[in-house]
Amino acid sequence: MADFEVDVDPAEAGFDAARLSRIDAHFDRYVEDGRLPGWLAVVTRRGRIVHLGRGGHRDVEASLPVEPDTLWRIFSMTKPVTSVAAMMLAEEGLLGARRPDLALAAGVRFAAGVRQGVGVGAADRARH
Repeated sequence: MADFEVDVDPAEAGFDAARLSRIDAHFDRYVEDGRLPGWLAVVTRRGRIVHLGRGGHRDVEASLPVEPDTLWRIFSMTKPVTSVAAMMLAEEGLLGARRPDLALAAGVRFAAGVRQGVGVGAADRARH
């Protein structure tokens, strides 16, 4: 597995280290409350790791801690992953919440009663 470690100072990358530490505190509370067995969070900017936080256990029964290279099973992640991808496109100005993205809807067959030619925007896709 790859060795993950912070490789840039948060301030150098435009982050506040104190605010990043709030991520750790937030997820540590989930572990303490029993809502989450363990967690790993990596914040990057331009491909460089700015923050790496982890807590809890990767195997509760064996009391094994979460490590940077812990493998995770993820389920039902389509909407969160798609939402992050949409936000990244919006940050780059390639996707607008209200602006119709007609190119993305090319070849789509509209249901009866849907006004054709209006376009589908990111907000419409998010409401599906």
